[in-house]
Amino acid sequence: MRVKLETVAPLPTLKAWFGLSGISTIHDLKNSLCADLQPLKQAHLRAQDLVLLLDDFELLNSSPIDLVRD
Repeated sequence: MRVKLETVAPLPTLKAWFGLSGISTIHDLKNSLCADLQPLKQAHLRAQDLVLLLDDFELLNSSPIDLVRD
């Protein structure tokens, strides 16, 4: 499975597809994004710095990654 990502200010501009292999929770996804995406790495972002939204609703850290499936 993959997700489409887009950042908004004040984060560095980024539009990308991101694979979810081996990721089980939203918190795991945030950690992977910060570790794997160069613009987020260079900005020294941490998982707790990110808020992920789907259809204008926040994805909670403890939620399973299956939540993002259509």
